[in-house]
Amino acid sequence: PADHLLTMRFRLSGATYANTALQVQFFDDVVERVEHLPGVTAAAVTYRIPAANQFPSSARFQVEGRPPVPLARQPESDTNLVSRDFFKTLGGPLRAGRVFDKQDSPNSPDAVVINQAFARKIFAGEDPVGRTVLMLHQPFKVIGVIGSRSWAAQPAPGDDQFDAIY
Repeated sequence: PADHLLTMRFRLSGATYANTALQVQFFDDVVERVEHLPGVTAAAVTYRIPAANQFPSSARFQVEGRPPVPLARQPESDTNLVSRDFFKTLGGPLRAGRVFDKQDSPNSPDAVVINQAFARKIFAGEDPVGRTVLMLHQPFKVIGVIGSRSWAAQPAPGDDQFDAIY
C-alpha cells in the first residue's frame, strides 16, 4: 500500500559512474540490498517518482512498419526509466505480455512496457506486444501492457488517461 512506500532521491556523478553499465550495476546493487531489509516486499528504481510533481519527461516516437512521419508531427508520450520490479513495487496491473525481468539487461535488445492508454491511442484494435517503437532513431520492442492508472495518492479525474512508455 502507498502508506508503506519509502522513496529516496540521489544523483550519480563523476568518473565512478561515468557509463551506463556502472550506473546500472550500482542501482541493481542498491535494489538487492534494500530487498533484503526486514519488512521490504519489493524495491525498484525509477528516473521519476510517479505523483511526486516532478517535471514530466516525454519523447516523440514512430511505430516501425508504418509510414515515416516528420519529427514535428510524430506523436509524443510520457516516458519514465524504471527497473524490473517497478510495477511489482507500485502495483501496476499487467494486461498483456510481460513486465521487465532478469532477461532484460543492458546487453539485451531494448524493450518497453506501455500502458493501456498508449495501446488504445497508438495501436487501436491491434496487439502491441512484439511491435517496435522508434524513439530517437532507436528501436524498442513492446514486451508488455500495464493497466493505465494514476500514481497520485489522491488522483484527479482523468489522471489515468495519460499514455506512457516505461
